[in-house]
Amino acid sequence: MNHNLHVVYLVGVNHQIQFTKTNWGPEQKADIQALEDYLVTKSNELNIDLLAEEFFEEILEMNHATGCTVRDAAHRCEKPHLFCDATNLERESLGIDTSDKRENFWLENLKKSGKSSVLFVCGSDHLTSFSNKLNAQGVETNELSDGWGAGMYV
Repeated sequence: MNHNLHVVYLVGVNHQIQFTKTNWGPEQKADIQALEDYLVTKSNELNIDLLAEEFFEEILEMNHATGCTVRDAAHRCEKPHLFCDATNLERESLGIDTSDKRENFWLENLKKSGKSSVLFVCGSDHLTSFSNKLNAQGVETNELSDGWGAGMYV
């Protein structure tokens, strides 16, 4: 193992909960705040080195987002934040056209971070496959929770 990555704590979400928009109602904003609070609490409890996510900056711009849940949580607990997903341009130029290739991209970004203990937020449908990929690289995983934002539709 030629990296510092030791453990990744996984949180599964519906991607709608990863950002805030001004026109969202109180229920959606409360769900987002609950996830952000949870991430801050777990980051501090587990003494993680990095909050990372299956997301990229352009998604925030495309959705006219006013907040980014994981990044906001990272700021609150004074931990670094990392967007791990490939942008649309990177996907095209690097030939990232399957979930497996996307997960490999995330894994490489986590390794490059140089961090040992990571809290990673991803779509619920990636929890098992990404955990297996991490384990195959000698990285311990722990699924903290799943289903955040499951009822959110905009």
